[in-house]
Amino acid sequence: MSFILLGLTLKFNLIGGLIFTGLFMLFITIFQIKPEESAMEKLFDQEWKDYVCNVRRWL
Repeated sequence: MSFILLGLTLKFNLIGGLIFTGLFMLFITIFQIKPEESAMEKLFDQEWKDYVCNVRRWL
């Protein structure tokens, strides 16, 4: 989704779109990704830690 927003921003030369894309990524990180990561760590403990060491947050 963030790449779609960024692509539309670049295609239509929308300066505000850059700000919106950054805010969207921040919102998703705080309210979606971090809570999911906490839940995954509780469920999978060491397997999760190994996975996090090898994979970036924003694939």
